[in-house]
Amino acid sequence: MKQARLIVAAALLYFTGVSTGVVGLRMVVQRRMSGPALPGPWQQLDLIRRTTRGMNLPEAEQVRIDALVRESQRHLRKLWEPLLPVARAEAKYVYQRTIEGLSPDEKQRFEALMADAIKHRPALTNLWGGVTNGTAAGSPPKP
Repeated sequence: MKQARLIVAAALLYFTGVSTGVVGLRMVVQRRMSGPALPGPWQQLDLIRRTTRGMNLPEAEQVRIDALVRESQRHLRKLWEPLLPVARAEAKYVYQRTIEGLSPDEKQRFEALMADAIKHRPALTNLWGGVTNGTAAGSPPKP
């Protein structure tokens, strides 16, 4: 009887550890996928903002830094606007070339993973632009 209890306790402990690991890994993956999908300068500005907020600076100093970051974001948007159509075209090209060599099952899995990534990273919707090949805004182009 004691041996059976020991086996049950060990199995319970094992499965608890496995399930905790699976849930933890899923949380880490989702957190990484929900981060900003931004070009380098935007990531750097976001890092500056997050780092200074973690420093518990006086409110006036944080307001000053936030204003600097917002102004820089406005400048970067103006610089990025002419490049956006080219970046979208490049992303569509890579997407279509990627799915060309995939089997039908692989294409289906790839498209499902892309849709999930777009759902978890709203910034990716800007990459595809508006309606493309009959798909809704934010969806990758259909072949």
